[in-house]
Amino acid sequence: MNKLRKFWKSSIATGILFVLAAGLLIAGGIGSTRAALTAFSENRVYEVELRHIGIGLIENGERVDETHLLLDKMLAEGEELKLGKEYPEAISVSNRGTIDMYIRVSLYKYWLDADGNKDTTLSPELIHLNLTPGENWLIDEEASTPERTVLYYKRILPIGEESDPLSDILMIDPAVGQAITETREVNGAYTVITRTFNYNGYQFMIEAQTDGVQTHNPEPAILSAWGRKVTITDGILALKEGD
Repeated sequence: MNKLRKFWKSSIATGILFVLAAGLLIAGGIGSTRAALTAFSENRVYEVELRHIGIGLIENGERVDETHLLLDKMLAEGEELKLGKEYPEAISVSNRGTIDMYIRVSLYKYWLDADGNKDTTLSPELIHLNLTPGENWLIDEEASTPERTVLYYKRILPIGEESDPLSDILMIDPAVGQAITETREVNGAYTVITRTFNYNGYQFMIEAQTDGVQTHNPEPAILSAWGRKVTITDGILALKEGD
């Protein structure tokens, strides 16, 4: 492994570097990609009811816990994730507590380098998680960024029930394989051109964090817990825009 790292750090002719980097990008960097889903319950609203709040994530019809790895069961043994290929990724929320709730989900997309450090210079927009808000999910555009998307479930999620899916497809943009940095170094009468794939050896991450707020006096409870002004009419949540 150390010899391999020294190999990539050295100045090598363009053709060799280009071909080998492409191979590692597809076979190593993306092929080994996993992303953890995490879940937690809101702990700032009415302590007397905290023990009743239980939120769960469902991925492609299967219950998710905090140690679950996204895509862990998607690829067959020895199969490599392919750029541009669409994979099923339906994420929903279940109410495992003993009270009805309003639900918020925060999705995060980003890249990790070989040492597990987050790299904010690489584009999270190349990680495509297709959202399907439909009639029951609201995307909070004011709180969302290229890295983070915040969604609210419009309806009360009753005890023991599951929300509509908020997504359906996951795909890594083929542009990942075309993002190249070129450097030139003059060495006497020769110019050495080195091309390196920007995403070589990186892993993509998708996190889903869930919160729940009880339905008793929900507007001030949501403002207190999430800092978001909402209106609720006949049980249906709506976001106050620009307020």
